[in-house]
Amino acid sequence: LQLCRKRIDEGLTGVMSSWKRHGVTIASDMMTDKCGRPQANVMLVNDTGAVFVESIDCKMEKKTGGYIARLLRPILQKVGVENIVAFCTDGGSNYHSACRLLIAENPRIEHVPCATHVLDLLMEDVGRQAWAKEVVGRASELINYTRSHHWTRQYLRGVDGGKGLQMLRPAGTRFGTQHIAVSRLVELRSTLVTMVLCDAWKAEWAVGPKKAAAETFHDQIMDKDWWPAAELFKRLLLLPFKAMRATDSATKGMMGRIYELMLELTEGSYSMEAWWEWHGTDHPLLMALACRVLTQPVSASSCERNWAVWDTVHTARRNRLGSEKCKDLVYVAHNWK
Repeated sequence: LQLCRKRIDEGLTGVMSSWKRHGVTIASDMMTDKCGRPQANVMLVNDTGAVFVESIDCKMEKKTGGYIARLLRPILQKVGVENIVAFCTDGGSNYHSACRLLIAENPRIEHVPCATHVLDLLMEDVGRQAWAKEVVGRASELINYTRSHHWTRQYLRGVDGGKGLQMLRPAGTRFGTQHIAVSRLVELRSTLVTMVLCDAWKAEWAVGPKKAAAETFHDQIMDKDWWPAAELFKRLLLLPFKAMRATDSATKGMMGRIYELMLELTEGSYSMEAWWEWHGTDHPLLMALACRVLTQPVSASSCERNWAVWDTVHTARRNRLGSEKCKDLVYVAHNWK
């Protein structure tokens, strides 16, 4: 295992050299593993990729801003303060406090809140509006009914020669779940209307103990007043959802790419970094600063992806692995890519 780590370190020299040229962002997040141990991971991210550098067992410690700052200081010294452009974390108050402490010591470093998390919170706030709650609540009822009956699932699968779309009920840990679910329901409106009006539906649900629930489902599908609200909900969250997906991307979640996405929505498409490299030669210091900023991430999603690697290493069957062994295995598994 240590030999593998050594080989990976040798292979990362090219990535590490980009840290001096374009700088790098420290991203960090916390989670609890399968043994109930709190863990903090630390990633170094820029446009060349995300490198997992450390995971820390935080048991028996209060996760305060001061404690997190103490965890991150050795990383700053190891990488070199002059190579670090920013910290990128979620909206937790302890991480905000830690970043304030570290930035006070190193004023040239900035704190970038995770844009993916911010956009997800924005979408959740829209979902808390009274009319939106009604849309999401009705959508959940329709999805649950459709997915809980074999006949309805088979009907949807049989559409378009067995290639029919299925209802989506994304996991609660995924970003933008309400928009995903309602959008798919809107896509399936005509199919659902056809389903509840067909003779097979009437034969299946006209009698029996399930008749009342089937009639309620029929009335909800045929409710012409609800669908416009669902369409509005889909359209309202479409741009925030697209932006969130862009920030959550491992390859497109860089600051320059987000500016390009904004320009695509208004003026057209071109590469911000390429523009500076072509037209900024008369202002070399400003060009270097711009390229340094544009190659940094706006999201801490790399930490979430690293936790997914952690889950493949520290499984229910391998739950007696120690923290150090897990860290080495995750280091190899993540950075091997």
